[in-house]
Amino acid sequence: MVEDCVDLPYGSRLRQICEGRSELPLRRVNAYRDEYGLPPLAVEDILPTASKSTPQVRMRATPPGEQPPRKCCGGAKQEPKPNGTGPGSQLLKMLSAAGAPTCDACLALAGRMDQWGPTHCRKNIGNIVADMLPRAIAWEREKVGWLAAWIPEAITEAAVRLVVTRAIDSTPPQPVNPPKVRRRAVGKTNAPTRPPSEVIDLANATRHLTFHIWPVKGFRAWQWNCDRLLKAAPLFNGRRIVSIVTDSQSDSADEVKDYLKDFTDEFIVLKNNAKLREVVTWLPMLDRLKEYAGPSDVTFSAHAKCVRHKTTEENKGSTIFRWTEAMWEACSRWDIVRPLLESHGTVGAFRQFGGLKGFGPWHFTGTFFWWRNREAFQRDWRKVPQAFMGTEAWIGMLFEPHEAAVMIADNVDNLYVMKYWEAEIEPQLQRWRAEHAQGVV
Repeated sequence: MVEDCVDLPYGSRLRQICEGRSELPLRRVNAYRDEYGLPPLAVEDILPTASKSTPQVRMRATPPGEQPPRKCCGGAKQEPKPNGTGPGSQLLKMLSAAGAPTCDACLALAGRMDQWGPTHCRKNIGNIVADMLPRAIAWEREKVGWLAAWIPEAITEAAVRLVVTRAIDSTPPQPVNPPKVRRRAVGKTNAPTRPPSEVIDLANATRHLTFHIWPVKGFRAWQWNCDRLLKAAPLFNGRRIVSIVTDSQSDSADEVKDYLKDFTDEFIVLKNNAKLREVVTWLPMLDRLKEYAGPSDVTFSAHAKCVRHKTTEENKGSTIFRWTEAMWEACSRWDIVRPLLESHGTVGAFRQFGGLKGFGPWHFTGTFFWWRNREAFQRDWRKVPQAFMGTEAWIGMLFEPHEAAVMIADNVDNLYVMKYWEAEIEPQLQRWRAEHAQGVV
């Protein structure tokens, strides 16, 4: 199974877990492999241990043909250092306050977390917990001695997850600064790679839709999104393509089809992949649209967001439904979208620069956006990062920053952080609503 793990950095904690070279029990290794979208390790990969309840996965040698990580300047590759304010730095402070020792592995993880930022840390909290868990168990045994054997591993894991979550949530919002611009070289112009988008008339636009749904059962959040889609139905006078992915956590595809039967009969149904998420259905939907590439063909692309959250009072402390509601509100306003899309290749509600593992200089955070088909299909539209944020990154890889128009807030930070939302985003959202209050929804 070594070949399954080539996308993870060699020698990293996550690579060790993926390959079965960690001290974690097989059930935990396979749980993480499932999260990565990989098949479980086989029973023959287990080594017998003194405790039958926690068999250890067989340690493997360096994979054939693969070299250890290269060193630079005679030394090992340098990990990013904690910056003092990010989620990793907050985690170090909390661990220090609890009396936990700080090791090199802790500092390396904290540096990576600070570099990732709160949003990426939240999306990868399972990997962070997997990195910390063996050290937490070892510290626990050293601190309480033989009593540690009576503490279930699940309790320790839950405690580690709680500490990591609190560290991420306590990260102070970073100031919103304009994106850095490279200094011009002598004798060269600072002109954009592509000219500004051609101005076109969209009075008779054909408006298509691509919409992805993972109908997680029990929360009614996918239905909440579909209700907003149904409300926006008059927008779409072209193809209405809805993709559905299902798994053991979801309602059936037939339930979604029945919910949207008066909206469309054009469905794509595939198996959910936790590693790829919306990317699973993105190219299949685009393949159905590629022949619609005239100057008046435009598409709105979105997904059923926050499907793993309950649409109840307990979410008042979260930004997720406020954020999603704002994107639906803005992107459903054709009277606002149209003039922007007539002069730009793409339009969205919230734009963020960076933050997607180097894929593209910018993206519409939340993955709700309009785009002009002709420009998109004349470019490298099949190039989609094979990772969970691939669809979100796609638009920023295809269109340059000057080709995009932003409706509500540009150059935003982490929209999951309530303090940041209330201090920076809510005022801009209210101004936008006041400015467009007389428009037609």
